[in-house]
Amino acid sequence: RKNVTQMAQYFVSGKGDNHTDQNQQNPRDHVDPCERPRRRDQGAHMAHAGGQQEVANERNGDRGGDDRTAKRQLYGRVGIDLVAGPTETMIIADDTVDGEICATDLLGQAEHGPTSPAVLLTNSEKLAHDTVAEVERLLHILPTADIARRAWENYGEVIVCDNEREMVVEADRIASEHVQVMTKNPDYFLENMTNYGALFLGTRTNVSYGDKVIGTNHTLPTMKAARYTGGLWVGKFIKTCTYQRVLTDEASAEIGRYCSRLSMLEGFVGHAEQANVRVRRYGGDNVPYGAAAGRSHRA
Repeated sequence: RKNVTQMAQYFVSGKGDNHTDQNQQNPRDHVDPCERPRRRDQGAHMAHAGGQQEVANERNGDRGGDDRTAKRQLYGRVGIDLVAGPTETMIIADDTVDGEICATDLLGQAEHGPTSPAVLLTNSEKLAHDTVAEVERLLHILPTADIARRAWENYGEVIVCDNEREMVVEADRIASEHVQVMTKNPDYFLENMTNYGALFLGTRTNVSYGDKVIGTNHTLPTMKAARYTGGLWVGKFIKTCTYQRVLTDEASAEIGRYCSRLSMLEGFVGHAEQANVRVRRYGGDNVPYGAAAGRSHRA
């Protein structure tokens, strides 16, 4: 099954003509119906695209591109979550696991696309060598190896650290979207790491579980954005509005004096006069036009 980006590109390339002969096989027919939003407009079939692409198609009346292109088209017209880059995965592992499971989990995410980084971070040289060997073995039998191999060869990394503390430092520097922790004590990384999109703790879970079944979501920061933001959550869909009210004349005059002086220090005379006019009216101060208000007798 093609991923969403490949599906969108299929239509952009012109290969996915909506008026195909009924006997001609359409790759869209193999996509789960629940992942295939449909729209009919005056009897015409529209391109099937999931997620942001469908929103962009509805809004712009065209087939759009991948999800990042669609988001850029819509940004400023509607709210979006974030403009994410290619899928990223990092495996943090020690000698309690083997090369097969590490290689499987690296390639499982590398098949997203040829620019998807896949990184092994370990304090075991043996595991590092075993994983590289397993990656090569699996690339000979993985059906999506053409994509995964390009990602591994161009964006794959194996980093050997001295200890767990150094692994934390390195992981936070990379700030990967998905981080699997398969070590003797996964909670050490939960308690000490700060930069990641989502953590998958222990060998019993993996990124694919998060993508397909258990969540919490896979709309996560990429390209080191995890250093300053987290993933999609309900707050992204809430518009916050604020208001201000000053309740007494005395308070308005007191705030105005501070505002006046700060504004004049910054060279914003118009700002200062917004404060000064209220200092004059509500505080009784005789502030010259375009000057900073003085301190009150209580200051």
